[in-house]
Amino acid sequence: MFGAALAVGLAIGVLRGLTLQLQVDHMFDRVRLPRARASFLVAMVLVAAVLLDIVGALLGSKGLFLRVVAPEIAAACAGMLTGRALAIALRWRRAPHIDLHRM
Repeated sequence: MFGAALAVGLAIGVLRGLTLQLQVDHMFDRVRLPRARASFLVAMVLVAAVLLDIVGALLGSKGLFLRVVAPEIAAACAGMLTGRALAIALRWRRAPHIDLHRM
């Protein structure tokens, strides 16, 4: 399940990274991305999954369910963030030049 959650997260992240509109200034190596509201929420869910795992560990046998679910949630979120970052990094050099600097 962990590997499947990671793979699904990577696929969703790559798809999102490929659909983002990039504005790249190649002269000054700057990039402007649209607001990342969804990525922020995914990062917060990742933090919540880590906290669930910690709480599950502290509860012992009563928190077993939390310890079973939390790693898959964390893997999916980490995969989404990693896939998005990889797709943006691969697209960066091929994006058309746009002046983003101000004089």
